[in-house]
Amino acid sequence: MFESWARLKRTHVTFVVELISTKTLFLEIHNGAKTKYLGAKVFVGKYIISSPECCFASVEENCIDEEINWQKIIF
Repeated sequence: MFESWARLKRTHVTFVVELISTKTLFLEIHNGAKTKYLGAKVFVGKYIISSPECCFASVEENCIDEEINWQKIIF
């Protein structure tokens, strides 16, 4: 899935993976988000960060309660 990123590893770009969604009630801990993150890290090393989708700004329009959003942020 992330093999093509290996070619850019030495260019010192930062890879941002968006594995957390604020549009669903589903907690990503159950779909292997951490496994995907670690899988990507194999190819790009320290040049990786995880970021939620930028939907936190529109959280009022989503059907997710505040408690689940905090669980997603903490994860």
